Amino acid sequence: MMLFMKSLSLKESKRKKLKGTLRAERRGSALPPRSRSASQQGNSKLHETCPSTTLDEHSLRSGRNIMTTKIIPPTFITQSEDLLDKGYDPKVARGLLRFLKPYYRQMIIALIFMVIVTAAAVSGPYFVKLAIDEGIAQNDLIALRTIALTYFGISVIQVVTNIFRVRMMSRVGQHVLYDVRTAMFNHLQKLSLSFYNRYSVGRVITRVINDVGTLREFVTWATLAIVRDLLAIVGILFAMLSLNLRLSLLTFTVLPLMIVATFLFRRAARRNYRKVRAAVSWTNSVLAENVNGVRVVQAFSRQAQNYENFKEYVNRYFLERSLDAAKTASVFTPIVDVLGAIATALVVYIGGTAVLGESITAGVLIAFVLYIDRLFDPIRDLSRRFDTLQSTMAGGERILELLNTPVEVQDADEAREMGAILGDVRFENVSFHYSDDPALVLDGIDL
Repeated sequence: MMLFMKSLSLKESKRKKLKGTLRAERRGSALPPRSRSASQQGNSKLHETCPSTTLDEHSLRSGRNIMTTKIIPPTFITQSEDLLDKGYDPKVARGLLRFLKPYYRQMIIALIFMVIVTAAAVSGPYFVKLAIDEGIAQNDLIALRTIALTYFGISVIQVVTNIFRVRMMSRVGQHVLYDVRTAMFNHLQKLSLSFYNRYSVGRVITRVINDVGTLREFVTWATLAIVRDLLAIVGILFAMLSLNLRLSLLTFTVLPLMIVATFLFRRAARRNYRKVRAAVSWTNSVLAENVNGVRVVQAFSRQAQNYENFKEYVNRYFLERSLDAAKTASVFTPIVDVLGAIATALVVYIGGTAVLGESITAGVLIAFVLYIDRLFDPIRDLSRRFDTLQSTMAGGERILELLNTPVEVQDADEAREMGAILGDVRFENVSFHYSDDPALVLDGIDL
């Protein structure tokens, strides 16, 4: 009995010692790269999902090591953040166009539908102006009925064409997603094992799912949305200038403020968006590594430590970055609304005075108010589409990088399919060394 108790005590002490070693390694991985020892740097591959934290400066001065909430992700995450700041790259665009070539015809038809939808939307306030000036003001019921039916018919055409456009681009986006994902999976099957030594499973999954999903979002919605927004802005400006030059110039006085607000928002949103995308990549990587290595985690009783690491570092980083992005977005929308309200108030006051002086009609004033409300929406939408373009360029570059990764071990030209084998395995003069160490582990093995 005493021997049995001593054996249990010895096993428990070894287990605690092993846990202590693992905790020390985890703490060591949180140190800056220059602070690590050579052995720790050599093992950094095993701890690439462990974060770094920074110490509060006041706490350091007071001699207390109190961690702040500032979390520094691993190096591969910060590198992906820098990549997400990528602008338009013609090389990446040309590389992605090969996946769109089979669907050019559908995209051209969808573009025609988009022009029809935009023209119908821009013409709406003008029909309101006609109804007021030529129908209501003239007490002409026939003209009012004709204008209303015409506007209703154009609205029906707008709805129908928009339905076909959305369906068509959704199908194109899904087929592009299917083609890209299939090509990536086929290439991943051929890549050598050295590739998987350099890239964790979570990073590969992120590329196949998240980056491809970003590409689908851009193809399905953002591409034609950018065209729609530009056409809408040009059409609205032309309509406003054709109605009344003075009120148009009065409306344009708030546009510089709108451009400045959009530029500042885009810069802040881009920075936050990069961090959110990096947090998604980090979360996927940690989840994949923990699920794939669940047997090792349970064998070494690492459930509690891994839970704390995910809760306090990985998931918290995701939460904080998402809250930062939401905070930025919550500020921009009210600013746009205020600028729109200022422009509307100026037009109502100056235009109302002109209506009382009978220099313009009431229909022109109401049409201007409606056009002001529609002018700021595409400007606001373009700032969001620019971020989508950036993420598409970043995701597209990672997709092409994976597809262009050479296969190190390839079949010879004269290779043939193996037939039935006897099941005997023979080694003749076999040598082996690890990729990061030229020293041979096995040399001249015959078996």
